[in-house]
This record gives sequence, C-alpha cells and structure tokens, in this order.
Amino acid sequence: MLNMREKLNKEAEQALEQVIRSLGEKREERQEQVIMTQFLRRFLEFADTPQHVALVEAGTGIGKSFAYLTALCEYLQSHRSERIVIATNTLTLMDQLTLKDIPFLQKMYPQIVFAVAKGHHNYLCLNKFYQTMNNLFSDLPDSEKEQLEAALIDSDGERSSLPDVSEDLWRQIRCESHDCLGQDCIYAAQCYFNRSRWNLKEAHVIVTNHALVLVDLMQQPVFPDYNHILFDEAHNLENNATNSLTVGIHLSRIREIYQLADTSPCMEAFSFAERSSILMQWKQKLLALAALFFNSLGEDGRDVEVQEYPEGWDLLEHMEAFESDICWVQEQTKKSGEGLQGTSVVNFYNDLQKVRDDLKIWLEHRIETAVYWHENDSCFYAPIDLSEQMQKIWEKKNAILVSATLTIGNTFEHVRRQLGLPEDTTYTLKLNSPFCYRENALVYQPAFAPSPRWDSEAFTQFVSDIVEKVLRQTQGHTFVLFTSYKMLQQVYETASLRLTDVPLEWMIQGRESKARLLERY
Repeated sequence: MLNMREKLNKEAEQALEQVIRSLGEKREERQEQVIMTQFLRRFLEFADTPQHVALVEAGTGIGKSFAYLTALCEYLQSHRSERIVIATNTLTLMDQLTLKDIPFLQKMYPQIVFAVAKGHHNYLCLNKFYQTMNNLFSDLPDSEKEQLEAALIDSDGERSSLPDVSEDLWRQIRCESHDCLGQDCIYAAQCYFNRSRWNLKEAHVIVTNHALVLVDLMQQPVFPDYNHILFDEAHNLENNATNSLTVGIHLSRIREIYQLADTSPCMEAFSFAERSSILMQWKQKLLALAALFFNSLGEDGRDVEVQEYPEGWDLLEHMEAFESDICWVQEQTKKSGEGLQGTSVVNFYNDLQKVRDDLKIWLEHRIETAVYWHENDSCFYAPIDLSEQMQKIWEKKNAILVSATLTIGNTFEHVRRQLGLPEDTTYTLKLNSPFCYRENALVYQPAFAPSPRWDSEAFTQFVSDIVEKVLRQTQGHTFVLFTSYKMLQQVYETASLRLTDVPLEWMIQGRESKARLLERY
C-alpha cells in the first residue's frame, strides 16, 4: 500500500503528464519539472497552517509555470474551499499565464475558477471616458472615438484588450485609486474595475502582480480571504517590497491633490458651503509653495540628519491650515445629502492628509529605522531593513517562492535572511536547467567597446554596428534587449536604415501594445 508521500508523488506526475499531453506536442522528458511538481504538491498538503515557506530555484527550461500550476490545481481538487494567489513580477508573465498556460490547465480542471487582478490604472474609467468623449474642446479624432466605443461593447475594459491608445489619452481615461468616486459614480454597476474585483470572490486561483499583492499584505486588503500565495519571479520580491514600502513626496502628488480639488463635484461642494474663493486661492498657493520646496532641495543625496528646509515647512503649514475649511465643507455636504460631492471632498481630504503626513515624517526624520534621501526634485524615505515587515507576511500565509535565480553560492540563506523567512519552516529545492548550454549556446563578447558611462553616444554607435552585423548573419530572428528605451530607439533607427536590403520584420517596444507584440511574436 502506498504511503501518503508516494501517493501524492504518483498523482502529481500523472497529472503533469496529462497537462503536457494537452499541449498537443510530443512530451519532452524533463525530470526536473516532475520533481518540482511533486515537491510543491507535498508542500501544499503538508502546510495546513500559516508560517510555512517553500523556496524553489528552477533553472531555465524546466517549465516551472506548468509545474506549479499543476501542483496547485491538484491540491485544489481535494480542497475546494481554499483559494490561492499567484503573483508575478511583470504584467507580461501575468498575461502569459492567463492567455496561454492557464487555458490548457482548464481543459483538465474545468471546475477550478481562475481570475485576474490588476491595479486601477490598467482599466478604463467609464466616467472619465464619457467626459473625454463629450468634451467639445477635445482634439481626439472622431474615428478614434468611434473605434474605442465599439471596442467597449464586449470588452473587459483592460488596456491590453482595447485598440492601441496613446499614452496621453490613456492617462485621461484610466482608473485611478485616488480620484475614484466608488459607489457614488453613476457607472458603478458597469465599472470594469469593480467587475474585475467582484469576479475574485468566485475564484479558486487569483493571478496578480507583486505590487498589488504587497499592497494587500502590507497596507490594505485587496483580495478575498486566502491562505496560500505563490510568488513567481521571486528574485524581484525584495526590490518590489522595498518599492512598496518606499514613500515618495514629489510634485506629481501635489498636482493630484490640485486636480482632486479641481473636479466639478468638489468645486460644487465648496461653492455650496460658500468656500469657493478660499479654495481657489489655496490651490494657487499650493502649487507655488510646492515648486519652491522641490526647487530648494539642491543636489541629490542622502539626508543623514534633519535639515532646515524652511520651504518644506511653509508647504506643510499651508496644507494644515486648510483642513478646518475642508471639514466645514464635508459637514455641509453631508447635510445636503449630495453623495457624489461628498465622495469627491473625502477623496481630496484623504489624499491631502496622506501627503501632509508623509512630508512631516520626512522633514522630521520621525521614523528612526528609515533612510531619508532626495533626488530628481523629490524626497523619499524607506525602511533600512525589510525583514521585520516581511516577517508579518509569513506569519499570516503559507508561501511558495519560485525563480530561476534564488541562491547565492548554492545556498538560499541570503534570500531567507533578506526576506525574513522563518528558519525552521522554510523548505528548499534547487533544480538545475535541463539545457546543455555547452551544446546550445555561444557567447560572443565584442572587443574594444567604449564605456557607456563615459561616452554614451560612442557606445550607442558601437551597439548599432554590432546589431547590424548580427542581424545580417542571422537574417533577423533575434531579440535585442536594452535597459534604456532611448537607446533602443536610437539603435533601431540606425540599424533599420542600414538594413533596407535585408527582408526583416521589426517588432519595436512602444510602437504597439505589449499584448499585440506578444500576439505577433
């Protein structure tokens, strides 16, 4: 008779075999993929209480997404009341899971419901959309308006599912958390963002990104209750957690407050409370004081000790002085029963308070365990040590961290320590890539490259020359990856002019949506 370990291993291997077979391709023998699936299936069955963590380093080519998706689905087959969250670092991987990998899993597990959760700004706001469409002074062509309206008929409102929209237009019509009218919006029932969140209640598996799940775990609830979370691309988790806990005070946040105060419902509320002239004067002075403060910061650097920054205190005092007027307007609006106006004033007040509090912490260096600095005319503070905050996550959830690169010197100790993972209940698995790199890869390092640090123009020209030579050799069929979008454009413009005699199909980031580029590829 099989013991529990053997039983789970056998079921996991058979399930993975069926999933791979559903791809309609000949099964490649990847023993590492089987081992990973079995390991995670056993972990999920064993980790029936919080504070258990599995670390899996799965080398390139193992097929880790099918491995963990199979293990999760097998677990959910016998634990129907459970819910699992999968968090990726990028929207690209999220789209790959939801558009490519998960559909294969659903053939085998039709009873398991998957849902996607993205941040506000990935969805079109119907209120802003129709305001923009009906704006008499809009320079948006009628053809683009008609194309967008037609696309919305059967759309989920996500940018990736809509026709290509310029960045300028998308900023005007996308959802934003800071100015959302919530249930007071006349489009609340049809709201694409609301619908996406309602769908989560029925889901067994929620696919999201690191940033959103960190908000859920460290700031405020976003998802329905769940006990297990899987972080794919987990080598980015430390950096994303740092970003999530880093507070920035910059001019764009001040402008957002200005814009919230400048909305029609908010201005109507101040007019009703006979405070409209005070609001106008306050708004104008707000932007002026903010510009003075950010211009006074000087050279980029760390603020080791508390500095004077009188312009910062002037800005803070100006924000605090207006709070009594806002409270008076809130009270009058509440008496009038105007829900939309009341929501607008509350959004304005909440954002003002948050920026005010953040600025005060930065000016006073109030948090002793934080580091303070300013750069690019903005000021920031962040915790020095993440581990203490991260420990609170592991106390509440069972977690799986998956990546192709988690170990340093063949040990997981560094990532365990940096992320504050529990010492006694963290289980690890390291799987090398099944690829034979010696037989399948060639490293070419061009000699005499100029330094991008000391002469960026010469370096860009050098890369253009190399790219041209490589593309002539390969006749295309090549990914060229950049860390600079500007350099990407420069190399493309130079190389494409030189390669007019070669029949190449160019796919350029920024020329089309990511979803469209992936579809073409």
